[in-house]
Amino acid sequence: MAKLLRRLRAAARAPARRARAASEARIKIVELFENSIQDVGGHRGWGQDLDSQVSQYGIYGTSAGVQVIVTKDGENSGVVQDALNLLRTIEDPESLFRKKRDHLNTYKLIYCADATAPLQTSVASPSPPMDRLMTGALPGGLWGDYVAGDGLPVPLASELATALAVYALRRYDGFHGPDCTAALKWLAETGSEHAWSAADLKTPTRYAITLLALEAYAGTDAAKAVDGFEDKVRCFRRALTRWSRRRPRAYLCEQYRHDFVESGPYKAQSDFMAFMPDCIAAFAFLEAPQHLNSRRRRHARRVIDKVSSEVLRARFHPRNVGTRSSLDHLWAHRLLALFVPATVQAAMRGLRGRLIFGPIWIVGPVWVAMLLAATVLWRLSFDVDGIEEAIVLVAATVLVALVPTLFAIRMADDR
Repeated sequence: MAKLLRRLRAAARAPARRARAASEARIKIVELFENSIQDVGGHRGWGQDLDSQVSQYGIYGTSAGVQVIVTKDGENSGVVQDALNLLRTIEDPESLFRKKRDHLNTYKLIYCADATAPLQTSVASPSPPMDRLMTGALPGGLWGDYVAGDGLPVPLASELATALAVYALRRYDGFHGPDCTAALKWLAETGSEHAWSAADLKTPTRYAITLLALEAYAGTDAAKAVDGFEDKVRCFRRALTRWSRRRPRAYLCEQYRHDFVESGPYKAQSDFMAFMPDCIAAFAFLEAPQHLNSRRRRHARRVIDKVSSEVLRARFHPRNVGTRSSLDHLWAHRLLALFVPATVQAAMRGLRGRLIFGPIWIVGPVWVAMLLAATVLWRLSFDVDGIEEAIVLVAATVLVALVPTLFAIRMADDR
């Protein structure tokens, strides 16, 4: 009984403990980026490898740094403005970004768009980074891994690139039109409910990002123009839930590497994008709290606990990669930033919020048992001859309360 009570107390305190760790981990990520700033010819930026001993910078790292630092210092801070100016050099034909042909890499255009007014939920005024991303779309409103140009052939449409581009353009008023509807329709048709292996990283990465993209447009005119939109989104959500349920704790936070090649007339340039599907899946689940169930909540809690713990120990990196990535820390920061305010709001909403983010509900059967036992003992004071029946009733009451309580603790146990 003492062990049970200890577990009940620990379960009741878990939401507050998890929220506190998530908040501290967010601060730690900001400090990590502040300590990793690179001076780049009058600008400031970041590289993709936060553990590198040599000076290195690029679009991925700089975009991640902007999106993290801006949450603390705001868009008008000197560091953020210097980093944004560095990203804008992609428009300069003489810049290093142009020489590396970054302006033809769809994923780098996506991260330039992500860094545009990152604190604004809607971008109404013209945005050169977002316009450039839209211009790089293929006929039909889809995106490939790279943009045709400089002798590059027209690429094939990529589900991953299209989903990321659509998600990056969700805030841009200039995108919500026929091209948006075409992209959403194409993405929605790419899902199925086939089961995947727990070790699979490629398909869950695509499904998680596609789910994010589709849910970002739920309720919009573009989504309403897609037949069966909600049913198709539900297909992605269910498939991703089944995969996350089978993920062992030891597999959490592995990295999936998406390799692609720009085949031009002069040379073939290899490139890659790295993703952490467990983290992105948890983020997608929390982005739609109205669709949270016990399995999705459990996956989100497991990932948040893992990420918070590793960040606070300064060793957050993918299980299969030994270095700390700026993009992985960006997704971790997004996840933790989404979880912390949701936890506070949930606590204010009372029981409904506690059902979403904490196992407080497991003490209900215990209270029922206490009330029934008290009633039986009170009746004993009037009828001493019924002591045997009373003992049986008390024992049965305790068992009835104990079974669902233990089951609830088992369901809420994150270990």
